[in-house]
Amino acid sequence: MKIHDCKRPLSTSLLCAFLFFSLAAGNCTSPPAQGESSSAEPGSVSESSQQEPEPTFEAPTLEAPNAQLAFDQIMVGGQPTEADLEKLAASGVKTIINMRTAGEPGSWEEAPKASELGITYRDLPISGADDLTPENAQVLADLLGPEALPAFVHCASGNRVGGLFAVKAFHLDGKSLDEAMEIGEKSGLTRMAPVVRELLEGDGSE
Repeated sequence: MKIHDCKRPLSTSLLCAFLFFSLAAGNCTSPPAQGESSSAEPGSVSESSQQEPEPTFEAPTLEAPNAQLAFDQIMVGGQPTEADLEKLAASGVKTIINMRTAGEPGSWEEAPKASELGITYRDLPISGADDLTPENAQVLADLLGPEALPAFVHCASGNRVGGLFAVKAFHLDGKSLDEAMEIGEKSGLTRMAPVVRELLEGDGSE
């Protein structure tokens, strides 16, 4: 009886083995796990770089004379109106510092209105050049801590405010005389400038 050879040709066996291992290798490649990214696409922005910018204080337009943003979160100026306080509250102001003395012409009781609007009200009476002292400058610095900002600091016109900021810059912040005067003028110092300069020159010579 004739026996048939059941063996496949060698070339066919090799071809079958190649196809088998090719399919096996393809099945072993798994997709990236959920939440993982294999590679960033060109121009894509990572989640860590999409952080929200810190909010900035936008100073409102006030009726108060010489009202301006002197520092990042500190407005200065003259006597505000009730409408000004409402604008300040709406813009996020947390503190009002009043340098006017009790009973000055043109002043009014701001504290109740400020309280009604949720604004902290502070009195720091400065009657004139005699009150532009390092001690009062320290009080101003303490009142303007980070938790008090944004803030609005005022007197009648802004002149005394600028004077005290000049004293603060010179005595507490280590600024030179010219730098302190520049900061004072930026903060509202006008007609008292010669007196403030003379005051700081005297302090510097001691």
